[in-house]
Formats: sequence, structure tokens, C-alpha cells
Amino acid sequence: MIAMVALACGESTGVEPLTLGELVGTWRATAIEVTNQLDTSLEEDLFASGVRWRMTVDLSGAFAVELSNSFGADSYAGTVTIVADSLVLTSAETNPTRVPMHYTFQSPVLTVAWAGTEQCGSYGWRAAQCPIPVIFRMTLEKE
Repeated sequence: MIAMVALACGESTGVEPLTLGELVGTWRATAIEVTNQLDTSLEEDLFASGVRWRMTVDLSGAFAVELSNSFGADSYAGTVTIVADSLVLTSAETNPTRVPMHYTFQSPVLTVAWAGTEQCGSYGWRAAQCPIPVIFRMTLEKE
């Protein structure tokens, strides 16, 4: 699974604020990209590489995510809350992970970004600092 950490969020640049009611339903990623923060010229198109991501949200704020790539599939669940310009996904694990995702929303497209890390050698990247700090960006459309 991809390691994720908090992303500092500033003012929302989204055209529309997002409500939990608008978030209810199933969202499928149509683009997934990762950028190396140590060298921003290094980017990887994860969607083109076969990574797929799908999230279903219900009215209580519960979410379920299905993630797949060439290595297999994974799923996780938890709760989602909307705080200012961030969706905060909190996993339902014993030691919950909180992942704030800065969002912009222009119905019906939701774009999210969050900070994380990748192992040295991921995507053929080499770095003096390991793990490598990265920014993930995803474009989601409602099914």
C-alpha cells in the first residue's frame, strides 16, 4: 500500500464547495499522477500504468475504496469528512491513518491532491533522501 501523510492546505481554488450529500455515490479515478517533490520534472502517470481507484461514499460519511494495479488489488474503508477545502479520509484500521486531500470541485468532476512518500527506486527514480516525498493528484468522476 502507498504510504500517505498530511498535505498542508491553503485557500480552496475550487469553483464550488463540496457537501457530503454531493460526495455520496461512487467515484472512479480517470487520472492518477505522482510528482517527485525533490525533482518536480519527475512525474509518473499511474493511470496509464494500470492503477485504478474507486471510492463509494454513503450518507453517514462511510467510505470504501478499491485500488488495483499490475501487482494485485487492495481495499480499505473508513469515514470521510469535509473540513474547509479538504476531504479527510480516516481509515477504519486499529491504528487509523488520516489522509487530508485538498480538493477542487466543478460538478461532476472532483480533483484531489495529497502528499505522500514512495520508496527509493519507485518508477526508476533515484534520490538522496528516502523515502521520496511526492504529491499525488487524482481526477474523479461520479459513476
